Amino acid sequence: MSGALPADTGNFNLVEHTGQRGSRSGSSDAIQETVKEKEVRYEESRKVRKSLLTPKHEYIFKLLADHLSLDVAAVESFILDAPSLAPFDDFFAEGGSKTISFVYQESEIPGIECGRTFPGAAKGDKIMRLFLANLSRICLKGLCLSFVRTNVDSPYDIYEEIHFFMVDATHGLLKEIQNLSKVMPTVCATEGAVNQSKHVEKNMQNVKDTWSRYIRFLDEIKVSIEDTVKFAQDTGIDFSRLISFDDVKAAAADIDVVHKLEAVLMIWYKQIEQVLLESEQMRKEVDASGPLTELEHWKKKSVKFNSIIEHIKGPECKAVVNVLNINRSKTLKVWRELDARITDCANEAKDNVKFLYTLEKVCQPLYNCDPVTMAKSIQNVINAIRMIHNVSRCYNTSERMISLFIKVTNQMVTACKAYITDNGTSGIWDQDTQDILKKLEACIYLFCEYRSCFYKTKKQNLERPDGKPFEVSEMHIFGKFEAFCKRLNKITQMITAVKTFSALGKSTIEGIDTIAAKFQNIYITMKKKQYDILAHRNSDFEVDFAEFMSQISKLENQLQIFMNSRFSKILSSQHAFVQLQRFEKLNMPCLKAQISKTFGLILQHYVSELESVKKLYQAHKEDPPLARNMPPMAGKILCVRQLFKRVQEPISYFEKNSDILKTPEGKNVVRMYNRIATVFVECERLYHRAWKRELPQLQYALQATLFVRHPDTRKLLVNFDPKINEIVRESKCMLKMGLEVPEQAMRLLKTERSLNTTRLRLETILSNYEDALENIPAAFYNLMASKIKNVESVLRSGLVLLNWSSLILDKFFSNIDAAMSDLNQILKKVRYVCDMHIEAVLQDISETVLIALPEDGPSTLQDLIKSNKNRSKQLAEILAHKSRNVEGAVKELIDTLSAIYESKERNAANERPVPEFKRVAFAEDVASNEDDDELNGESIGAEKEDDFTKECKAIYACFSTKLLDALVKATRLSLDELKKRVLVSSLSVRKRHFGVLHDVITFIKSEVHLAIPNVVMVPSLDDIQHVINHLVTTVLEVSRGVARWRQGRCLDDSVKSDARKLKNFYQSVVKHKDISKLVVHLASAVNSLREPACDVLRQFQPFNVICAEDRDVKVKEFLKSNPYLDQIKSEILHYVSFEEKIDNIKPIIILGSIELSTAPLKMSLNAEAKSWKMLLCKYLKEDYKKKIANIMDFTDVHLTKLSRPIVDLEDVRYAMETLSHVRNTEIKIDLSLGPIEDAFAILNKCEGQVTKKESEDVKALRYSFAKLQSKASAVQDELVQMQPKFKEDLLES
Repeated sequence: MSGALPADTGNFNLVEHTGQRGSRSGSSDAIQETVKEKEVRYEESRKVRKSLLTPKHEYIFKLLADHLSLDVAAVESFILDAPSLAPFDDFFAEGGSKTISFVYQESEIPGIECGRTFPGAAKGDKIMRLFLANLSRICLKGLCLSFVRTNVDSPYDIYEEIHFFMVDATHGLLKEIQNLSKVMPTVCATEGAVNQSKHVEKNMQNVKDTWSRYIRFLDEIKVSIEDTVKFAQDTGIDFSRLISFDDVKAAAADIDVVHKLEAVLMIWYKQIEQVLLESEQMRKEVDASGPLTELEHWKKKSVKFNSIIEHIKGPECKAVVNVLNINRSKTLKVWRELDARITDCANEAKDNVKFLYTLEKVCQPLYNCDPVTMAKSIQNVINAIRMIHNVSRCYNTSERMISLFIKVTNQMVTACKAYITDNGTSGIWDQDTQDILKKLEACIYLFCEYRSCFYKTKKQNLERPDGKPFEVSEMHIFGKFEAFCKRLNKITQMITAVKTFSALGKSTIEGIDTIAAKFQNIYITMKKKQYDILAHRNSDFEVDFAEFMSQISKLENQLQIFMNSRFSKILSSQHAFVQLQRFEKLNMPCLKAQISKTFGLILQHYVSELESVKKLYQAHKEDPPLARNMPPMAGKILCVRQLFKRVQEPISYFEKNSDILKTPEGKNVVRMYNRIATVFVECERLYHRAWKRELPQLQYALQATLFVRHPDTRKLLVNFDPKINEIVRESKCMLKMGLEVPEQAMRLLKTERSLNTTRLRLETILSNYEDALENIPAAFYNLMASKIKNVESVLRSGLVLLNWSSLILDKFFSNIDAAMSDLNQILKKVRYVCDMHIEAVLQDISETVLIALPEDGPSTLQDLIKSNKNRSKQLAEILAHKSRNVEGAVKELIDTLSAIYESKERNAANERPVPEFKRVAFAEDVASNEDDDELNGESIGAEKEDDFTKECKAIYACFSTKLLDALVKATRLSLDELKKRVLVSSLSVRKRHFGVLHDVITFIKSEVHLAIPNVVMVPSLDDIQHVINHLVTTVLEVSRGVARWRQGRCLDDSVKSDARKLKNFYQSVVKHKDISKLVVHLASAVNSLREPACDVLRQFQPFNVICAEDRDVKVKEFLKSNPYLDQIKSEILHYVSFEEKIDNIKPIIILGSIELSTAPLKMSLNAEAKSWKMLLCKYLKEDYKKKIANIMDFTDVHLTKLSRPIVDLEDVRYAMETLSHVRNTEIKIDLSLGPIEDAFAILNKCEGQVTKKESEDVKALRYSFAKLQSKASAVQDELVQMQPKFKEDLLES
């Protein structure tokens, strides 16, 4: 994949052009123009790149922005800085690149070739940038974001088939890769869960192995870097001057330099000596360290020693040694000894690493496999150790061999713990018992295989002539693993006990739940232990294990005692065996002995059961009890079999589950059982033979007639012998019990369905026939006698001729179906006409309301009379039309039945005449009498015609009566409705205090009027009673318009005659007792309202005062008394209060069914009260109007006088007189102004007809008076000023 151009490419080009400018002659403007042209060209290129972006690019940008917390626009700008989008095209193309990578880290600002500028940025500045990168050519210090496609050979969906990952190298690339290694197992596990094929599993394992090797390689590099010995660098010596031989000689001659070099060499010596001391010390290792830790240890030592040797062979150390060697320094002796020691240690470490590397591959199963797989590779590990022991020069000591074996053992124990606990994710008690037991067994097997391979290899090594014996301590090697296996054995015992006692919780044995609860407490207590149960050095487990096993032993004893108590009283052997099976299902070793003992107890009880069964059989041998719904003989056989089963099941269980029957006591029981069983088998055979002997009597039951007549009710019944069903049930039971059934019974079984079908069909026929007879209207029964007789004649054959084995039953059923079909067809038509055209119409007539009463509000009497008059005419026509329809329907029925009746008469010569009584019944002793006298056809026809006419008249009379009843019901319904609306309880009226009754719907409007000096109702109660009587007459007149039937009228609606000239139902309806009662009640309907009406009118008596007196006389008398203004105001307000009381009168008063409107009364009373008020206001205004005029005249006159100029003493005298008169009248006028204003205020409030001029005069009155006072004061002041002058004039004169 092509990477991005170097960040400084654009800058380099810019410098190059700048250099050319320096050497080129030309103006600076031309050079500047060239740079601008480049900028324009780069900007155009950037726009072209932006136009090439597709939704795929935008999808990549969005993912980058989400993970970098940048805007999509910022990501797009960074990507467009690149000179080309070719890497994207290669990634998107078919067969293109698999990956595309981006780096987000600090880098230099791109040049102008990116197509945009960075204001304020100087050359060499760095910013955080996102750019396309070739990872093999860049030093990653920030974030690396990569996209990987899985399919490159065909077009793909970028939204589904690419994978994204990000690497953060901010804190070092090695650390980030190690972090990724922790995620890799989870990724592999997820992929394996999605696709569980073997190929995928193998690939996942290869990926994990490759990744593990790569991580180990990185770890080795890290170790090499960290374990390298760092020698002191700050020595103060310039080693570049010690390169040539002359320089070395010169330095050796300089004592100061030699001392410095000796000091440096001693520093290095001490550092190396410290490393040697640390390597010779006994290292501290983790208790669970594995064999590969040994390899890691020697690799670290080899790295250290090799780094020391490289330093000794380095130029700096050689220069120091050469200088000191020429100077013959004494420090070289110890340095050479140290050099030899370092060389030996390095060779030893190198040799050990070389041999230990052979363990790396063979020890991989100890780290990666489970104990089952690990056991197969144990031999390879021991062989590798034997090879090291035999070949290695340095590592073959017994201490190192023991240490290596111990590490192998440690790794095995560690692997076993991880295998048992699923790498620490699952506890022992949390796993399935069967699975955990298999795991423990595998770990123990691994130990056995490990020890076996060790002994085998040790033996082989001794048998070889050149082999070295293993001088190792087996206790050190196997002690830990053996202790661990002992712990596993104890855990196995505990889990086995848990598994065994867990069956108690699932058992249904009554009372065992107590023991199960105790065990559960023990188990939970053990489960709650916080220590590691697999830690074999933990002594707490030993104490808990002993306690656990002790408690389990006590539970076993309690369980044995519990089982003994359950079988202390055995009710029955079968019940005891059921209980015993439950205990056996527990499969507990501690109960095996107790179960064997229980078999003996049950056997003893079984003997007593045999005796009781024997006695029971003898007691009920003659009449054994039958099971529910069992036939007699089969029930007896079943009873015997039940007794046999009671003795047979226990003996069979003994035989299958125990050897107790082979004992002497058991053999006696078997002989007793055989004797009783033989009796039961023989008894069953006898019952079966007796049943077979009864079967020949079956043929008599099948030869009985189909019908039989009940001796009391004389009704036909199906003559089906119950013995037939009993035989059928016996046969079925015998077959179920495996007994022989004779051929005759088998034939009956085959015909069972046919017999039952025939029986059910005959029962259905009789039921349908009885239902048909009951559905025939009584009025039409005799007219339908012919069809009834047809059915009777067919049924009579089943009463006399046919039996259950007849072969012509199908013909009989077809005949009866045909006869019933004819009867039902006629009956259906009759019922339809009766129900739909007669009864429904009559019902509609009876539900018709013949009066129209307002529902939403009251109405006036005129409206009631008018609406009901029109409605009466319409309803009379409607009811007359319906009456004609009913009459037509009756005629239609008579015509239909007449055809049947006539058809019957034509065939009457060959049939027996119908009995004279109406209800046709079967007569078993009726037969055709051939000796009867033959009647003349004409005389028979005349006689039948008279009978038919009588029947028709009866039908007309019947339905005419029903029509009358319907009219009476309609009339009664209407009058009842009127009565409910008119007759309202006077008590309820009084309770409401003449208020609005929300539960009463009024329908008559009335008003309260003022007829001075009285208050009256308009219309009055008498008028209302008259209207009610008129409504009653209107309702009754409706029946006058319904004519009676059969008066020679044409029934067609197109030819209508005047019904009132014909006989009608008026008199019949009027004279009906219910109608008469209602008419009488309604004739005095309003009488109950007279007293409440008086009470209503009486409440208006307080207002008579404003109507009874003469207004003018009364007002003049009042004014003659010279009342004060307050008295006049009080009198006016008295009438204002009257108006308020009048307004407070309720607008509507409910008086039973009458709604009284008080609006006319209130209007009249308001007019009277207003007249009184206006008369008082008139006199008041006239009085005060005079006072206003007087004051205004006084004010105008005196203002004129005071306006006269003062020239001489005569003018002074005139002014003084005017002022004196004003002062004398001022108080009187001032006292009059307030009452005048109050009086006109009263007039305005009480609508006293004050004109605008009068109001303005009242307002100007006080102003004029104030003006007069002001003028008077001014004149007085003027006189005071002029007084000295006039005095002087008088003195002079």
